[in-house]
Amino acid sequence: MIRPGNIVGGAVLAAALAGIGLQAIDSFRTAPPLAATSVAGDDVVSPISGFAFGAIEVPIGATVTWRNDDEPRHTVTATDQAFSSGPLASGATFTQRFTTAGTFTYVCELHRSMTGKVVVNDAGSASPDPYANG
Repeated sequence: MIRPGNIVGGAVLAAALAGIGLQAIDSFRTAPPLAATSVAGDDVVSPISGFAFGAIEVPIGATVTWRNDDEPRHTVTATDQAFSSGPLASGATFTQRFTTAGTFTYVCELHRSMTGKVVVNDAGSASPDPYANG
């Protein structure tokens, strides 16, 4: 049975959820990827901020360091389990060296909607396509 009080309460809740609260959450989750910052030669630091990973493209042999700039803990875990940071507290870092060309995808195990990839290029070649038939 529908009661008038339930309808009004539901309408108020729906209006509140449709207002600025959800807009803020939506813009927070759809923030553009951050750019990795070169620190020495080909090595980069990639911030984790706003529940987002940065876009990363490096040559073979480069080291990528992820730095958690968020308050919540995050992980950097390869989807094939080749590497994993474990939980990173705010300000903590995790470093991985990439010694082969390809595209390496990863996820935050604590926030599965956070995904990223590292594109590792062979020196002197265009971006590799790991799915191309050679």
